[in-house]
Amino acid sequence: MRAGDCKHFTGIQHERCTAGVRYLDVRDSSQPGPYSWPCLKLRPCTTTCGKFESVTADEEQAFQRESDRILAAVLADKCPECNADLLIAKSGGSCVKSCPTHGFVSRECRVLGEP
Repeated sequence: MRAGDCKHFTGIQHERCTAGVRYLDVRDSSQPGPYSWPCLKLRPCTTTCGKFESVTADEEQAFQRESDRILAAVLADKCPECNADLLIAKSGGSCVKSCPTHGFVSRECRVLGEP
């Protein structure tokens, strides 16, 4: 989440944003190269979206703080929701971390010290 992008954006791998707009309906294919979307300010875009709401700098900072909190918890093998110890299954240099209460938390994390 970045200031200037739309706060409803969930990723183009999804059909719709949280405001219910179909990404294919606002996709800009008028330029060479990758498509552009009015919800992201990475590239100029000729299409518009009536439900666009810009992420503010304060919202971007709050999102970053929350992301940092979640990452720190998972790296400490704690559930970011309830602080329970995560169950860890290791296999071939990767691992799956899960919370016994909330279920799946993280997968494909590199196990430090393993190839």
